[in-house]
Amino acid sequence: MVSKPDLKYFGLKHSNPDTGLMKTSSNQDLSNIHRNVLRVLGEVGVKFEHPKLLEAVAGIGAEIDAKNQVARFPTSVVEAFLADCPKTDWENREQKLLVRASTYTGRYLDPHTNIHGPLTTENIERYMRLAHALPNINARFITGCPWGPSSELEPLYERFYCWKFGAEPSAILYPQDTAPRLLDLYQTYARLKGKTVNEVFRGGVFMMSPLRMSAEEATQFVWWWSRGFDVRIDHMTTAGLTGPVTPAGVVVVHLAEAISIGLLRKACYGTSELDMLAMLAPVDMRTTTRPYGRPEMATQNQLFAKMARFYGAGCFLHAGVVDAHLPSNESGVQKAVCTLASLLTGADTMIDAGGLSTCDGHSPIQMIFDNELAGALQSFLRPYDCSDDAIGFDAIAETGPGGLFIFHDHTVERFREEIWEPALWNRVSLEQWLSGERKIDVDLAREKYDAIMASVPPLNDLSEQEERELLEVIGASVG
Repeated sequence: MVSKPDLKYFGLKHSNPDTGLMKTSSNQDLSNIHRNVLRVLGEVGVKFEHPKLLEAVAGIGAEIDAKNQVARFPTSVVEAFLADCPKTDWENREQKLLVRASTYTGRYLDPHTNIHGPLTTENIERYMRLAHALPNINARFITGCPWGPSSELEPLYERFYCWKFGAEPSAILYPQDTAPRLLDLYQTYARLKGKTVNEVFRGGVFMMSPLRMSAEEATQFVWWWSRGFDVRIDHMTTAGLTGPVTPAGVVVVHLAEAISIGLLRKACYGTSELDMLAMLAPVDMRTTTRPYGRPEMATQNQLFAKMARFYGAGCFLHAGVVDAHLPSNESGVQKAVCTLASLLTGADTMIDAGGLSTCDGHSPIQMIFDNELAGALQSFLRPYDCSDDAIGFDAIAETGPGGLFIFHDHTVERFREEIWEPALWNRVSLEQWLSGERKIDVDLAREKYDAIMASVPPLNDLSEQEERELLEVIGASVG
């Protein structure tokens, strides 16, 4: 029997779950989703394929099926955990837009030839140099190192090039055989930078949807956790593939995973934190791919954000990602629709700047387009100023009926902070454009790319000595 949830645990006394949302749902709908989350955790359970993890969650009240490596969490355990988690004041928080230039393991789209080529050290450096130069790109991220000498050394070279090019590592920990050498690399880097190893460590594993931490991922987690390191656990759920096809169904599975991750971290680290990160998408029923640029992603994000409000938790939505293979109307619309829909929930949201082809394509031109979109959206997120000074009654009175405000001091003093200035989007009439060079956004983006590459020096955040010592550690792992 699943008890009716006490809504005081989840922030509903203080937060309207439909604030800022385009779609509506009742508190009864959200309570029903929560009720089913409790049933999944209590009746289906989560598979942790490592005895130490099962032992850890048993210590906080999970019921263990050792034969099947499944932990089931009673409703009382889940609700006590949710009640202990810090609460987010959705009405007074500052909403954030993360605009992150990321590279994964796909291809690099040459900005001049539009040819998809391999990722190399040189074009990754140019990509990250561009990301540092564009004003609205506020994060950089590298996953793996497919251009490295071998897959076994990927986690080592990933960190090296992140440190070299000023990016954040994805924090992959596989293959497990590299763990001792990776720890040696972290110790060396910490020493060089005068920091502790825990300060520079970044490590993470993925839960395999639905509801499973595989033996490989669990082994990686336990190895680092047992040595005192904080290992992040992420997860991705696909509607119709690794979760039910309906928005409510896939959100239930994703929430059950998120809460189980929080419970595992409580068991291992003693913390009570609910990490509400949505990496949701639908399956394409013709190809079984996981498309990013579909309206279902926006719908799933909106419902997930409502549940975050329901629980009184913060929320981060993975949104500005696309399926298009080239910078185009398709890529722009997909990024804008899902990002804007996610921002309207009030949640923090991400644009994957430069990303194409469900993160398999990396385009400098698209990054410049996304920088422009981010500037527009940051302007959209600015709070209204409704003070007397902002309203400008004196300016209204002085201008009077039939006047123009463009000449008034009130306009001159405030227009720079009130009106967003585009760098690429058109701002001239058709006749002016026809009489000029007739450049479109892609032409202007190429010019901007060339100007940055010509004026911004190459990236290298490591000294020669630091680079030599780190490469010596990596080289020692060969063979």
